[in-house]
Amino acid sequence: MLQRTLSEWVKKVDEGGFEVLRAKKQPGKKPKLSDEQMAKIKEALLKPAAEPGCYVWDGITLSDYIKETYDVEIIPKKG
Repeated sequence: MLQRTLSEWVKKVDEGGFEVLRAKKQPGKKPKLSDEQMAKIKEALLKPAAEPGCYVWDGITLSDYIKETYDVEIIPKKG
């Protein structure tokens, strides 16, 4: 650790207490879907997938459903 970094931390603690060193929750990115939309998606997931030949939900099927239903593009993570 650099002497300068340590000195800056000590100064911050002297001025504002140890709380100033604690990590603060970052607001993050705004959700693409509303709470209402998420609730409807959860309901849909309890039913079989509607695509022909598809019997279970996977990332691609869910992504397609969200795009068709809400015009919101969600790219599934590759596992």
